[in-house]
Amino acid sequence: MVRLDRQLERLFNYVDQKVGLNNTVIVMTADHGVAPNVEYSKFRGLDGTSEGGSFMTDLMTRMDQQYGSGKYFLTPTLFYGNIYLNHETLHDKGLSAPAVISFIREYALSTGLFQACYTREQLLDGQAPGWIGQCVLNGYNPERSGDLVVV
Repeated sequence: MVRLDRQLERLFNYVDQKVGLNNTVIVMTADHGVAPNVEYSKFRGLDGTSEGGSFMTDLMTRMDQQYGSGKYFLTPTLFYGNIYLNHETLHDKGLSAPAVISFIREYALSTGLFQACYTREQLLDGQAPGWIGQCVLNGYNPERSGDLVVV
């Protein structure tokens, strides 16, 4: 909410400078912002698959090959582009989280399924370049979002 408050502050300051808030009526409305599901997208003639398709299964196989068998993810599902690492497993195996995140990011981008992949650190530092990065940054919640976000 702090980020939204700051954006609204910038908007209201701009309107105030250009025409004055006394000459302005502000009406706000909201949408929950959920993207259309795959079935609806296909019905509309848009290309799409269920979120990630077999990406997470393939990624889990690659993780096992790279680091040995383990439960590396809190969930085997790509949830709205979020990938949640099981930090307990990383700790138990003596793995560096940044190294694992780099491995996952490189793999995700190499598949051709995603246009971008942002790490938690990038997003917390506000380092998500471009329009897509800004959209991801605007929707990122440090308490609920994943360790990586793929788009």
